[in-house]
Amino acid sequence: LDDKPSLLLLSKSDLADPEITAQWMQYFDDQHVRVLAVDARNRRDLRGVETLIDELARPALERAGRRGMSGRTPRVMVTGIPNTGKSSLINALTKRHAMTTSDRPGVTRGATWVRNRDQRAEWLDTPGVLWPKLETQTEQVNLGATGAIRDQVLPLEDVAYFLLVYLLEHYREDTVQRYKLRHPDEEPYEVFLEAARNRGCIMSGGRVDQLRFATLLLDEFRAGTIGRISLERPSDYDDPEA
Repeated sequence: LDDKPSLLLLSKSDLADPEITAQWMQYFDDQHVRVLAVDARNRRDLRGVETLIDELARPALERAGRRGMSGRTPRVMVTGIPNTGKSSLINALTKRHAMTTSDRPGVTRGATWVRNRDQRAEWLDTPGVLWPKLETQTEQVNLGATGAIRDQVLPLEDVAYFLLVYLLEHYREDTVQRYKLRHPDEEPYEVFLEAARNRGCIMSGGRVDQLRFATLLLDEFRAGTIGRISLERPSDYDDPEA
């Protein structure tokens, strides 16, 4: 596929930190990668995708026309990691509800073609793909926190704990306010327990229900309730020897 034009979409941009999204846009632009930040519910964003697809497909369609194969439409394969909104994007672009969507990974089981109502393009929805091996704990936690891997794969309490540590480091004000933290500088596990108590995650005997709070924290993070948050930034991949 190296000879095929490609477009990188930063999906769910409405949930991401806009400053970090701008950094990623610049990062990929510097590498001459066509990139667009997209909220599938925003018609302006969708028109931007359609415009770029038309632009990228035009040379191939013109070559086909010169060979007597006029009237062809672009065929676009949509691929990416699980639970990034691929099916939702296709439904929005085609103005159909042809693809089943969900907030959990693994719903799309096989590749399926969907055509625009106006015959403008054909879209191939594909199951989510992951790297063969996740090398670091950060990669595992980030994928677990965003719902790219099933919640049953990693202990939710661990994922939520490391997410809270990250939020306190990078989105401190939003996190302190959301969970009414009075002692955010305490040892991270104590802060985790304080946040759980403040949200009423208590079992009989006054014990903290860590699983309940972990589920609540992850649900609120994924819904954007805490704020617009990004877990990765280009500076994370700076080569110290470069």
